Amino acid sequence: MYISKNSIKVNKEKNGHTLVEVLVYVALIVIIAGALMSVLILNSRLFFQFRITEQVTESANLSLGRLMHDIRESISVGTSTSIFNTDPGALSLVVSDVPTGTTTRRFYLENGTLMIQEGSNSPGRLTPRSIAITHLTFRHFTTSSTTEAVRVEMSIQGGTSTTLITKNFYITATPRGGY
Repeated sequence: MYISKNSIKVNKEKNGHTLVEVLVYVALIVIIAGALMSVLILNSRLFFQFRITEQVTESANLSLGRLMHDIRESISVGTSTSIFNTDPGALSLVVSDVPTGTTTRRFYLENGTLMIQEGSNSPGRLTPRSIAITHLTFRHFTTSSTTEAVRVEMSIQGGTSTTLITKNFYITATPRGGY
């Protein structure tokens, strides 16, 4: 049997893609996906760091705000029961109490948590469990026989073992009975 050239039709239309084109498309998709993933990972790390910083700052504002308020509202500093110029320190304040006249309010560090205890009541937490106070020092100043002040130095740490954020905070306040 004889077949002529004209009887065989050669389909010269392109159906699909060549292997090289498919590999180029896949490589481009992998590069774009890799770039997107790195941006997403970076953004999630930055968000996590921002969240930890926000928690540390909020804890500092709440605990130091309470300390500042209580120091200012106190009658005097209980120097005999306070621990000054050491880390961790403790601060005892003599505060007004309507039924008994005066009571003692004590601030101290326990396992990285700022604690408060009023009189013989059970102590309470001033900082959340997710935050650790790594440094707490109270300093007592007297400028004359009747004027006294307390400086609080505190380092607060938050985060995980891979992302730890530590910030230092300072306040100074004068008891109302100290001037």
